[in-house]
Amino acid sequence: VYPGEVIGITGLDGQGQADFVRCIAGIQFPIAGRLVVVNDGKASEVTDLASARRNKISYVSGDRKKEGIFANLSIYENLLLPVYREFRSGGVLNFINRTKLTPVFEWESSKLAVKMGSPENLITSLSGGNQQKVLIARAFAEKPVVLVLNDPARGIDVGAKLDLYRNLKEFAARGNAVIFLSSELEEFLNLCTRVHVFRNGAISADFEPPFDGHAILNAMFGRRATARLPGEAANENGPGNPVAVAESHNPRLEQGRPVPRSVTLLKQEVNHMAATPSFTLRCPDIAPGSVIPDRFAEDNRLSPRLVWSGPPEGTRSFALSVTDPDLPEAFSFPRSFAHWLVANIPVEIRELPEGASGSLRLPHGAAEFNSDFVTFKIPGFGKGYGGPWPPDRAHRYFFTLYALRADKVELPADADLGAFAAAVMPVAIDAASFVAVYGPAKKSLPA
Repeated sequence: VYPGEVIGITGLDGQGQADFVRCIAGIQFPIAGRLVVVNDGKASEVTDLASARRNKISYVSGDRKKEGIFANLSIYENLLLPVYREFRSGGVLNFINRTKLTPVFEWESSKLAVKMGSPENLITSLSGGNQQKVLIARAFAEKPVVLVLNDPARGIDVGAKLDLYRNLKEFAARGNAVIFLSSELEEFLNLCTRVHVFRNGAISADFEPPFDGHAILNAMFGRRATARLPGEAANENGPGNPVAVAESHNPRLEQGRPVPRSVTLLKQEVNHMAATPSFTLRCPDIAPGSVIPDRFAEDNRLSPRLVWSGPPEGTRSFALSVTDPDLPEAFSFPRSFAHWLVANIPVEIRELPEGASGSLRLPHGAAEFNSDFVTFKIPGFGKGYGGPWPPDRAHRYFFTLYALRADKVELPADADLGAFAAAVMPVAIDAASFVAVYGPAKKSLPA
């Protein structure tokens, strides 16, 4: 994220985008990776709320009751609480200097047109929308460099939204950055400089202006950019895929966007014990974001070893999918390509060993289904794992494990990804995933 950017984050509920912004704000500890703020060639790591605040990162939650307001405090106190220490007087007595604080309150509340009576009234005297405005004003009062917003416009009226968007644009224009998660797609059209779509716990698509809402919606549902949405008529002259922007016409590159540079990391103490266990899936032979080894790809039928931990309470079985969302448009396929589908994995199982597909190593009771190589009538494939074999370029492969509240899902022997999803998703409690890449293929697909 660079100065002046407004980064839009979106996706269907529960796809990992909320965890992502909470990690950036220091509220949640990431499973892997590091978050750093670069200043004058040095990077300071963000590990918790305190380090986020030191690095001038402010956070606004859309869940004002759980993560925002202090119901027993006044409107005045709620808005100014984070900046009280900056306006102390009276030496060791630490009196609050209201003479200096009141102009801050008046300025920030007026920018968002907070409708209220006396500032000394309890914040619960305000409507939900005005409570949310106070939380946003509180974040601006901290004078952040990076503002992280988690669905901030939830519950506020149209006029207040316009005030918020105007203030965010002005904030970014002063050389600051905004990371804006929203469930309302239209908010991105005139506000963001780029948009990232989350699916299955990872960024599945990236967009830059001019934004195509149809393509972003399709990315949220795992469809090709030009696929029809339910109820839409075919449009042969519809828009192309805005994700595939040629570098020579990339406006961000033409504007001289800064490139990553070497920095020195400042050591900080990290309280790993504070991190809560999460449902995770990993492959010892495939690091997240890495290239899938040849032995698991193309005409090799060897399935990789998968290991997981931390399933949520109430889990009674698992299901697994490995999918490719980057199928060429020439294939005219309306969904992701399924490479491996497994259901009814017993709850006590915590790994699938290498080569489990199609062998006695598969846990007793687990059921494998056809990959889409069968759908396309590609010879040599049947039930079980079919490795990546992209004919055109590098593709992404999503490995996703679902924790289910059911002991078993009923699926026909010839179930495809659509039937698999229809059976699994209604009983899914949580999902863990990682993404790897492969391609272009070294061999042609068999005819």
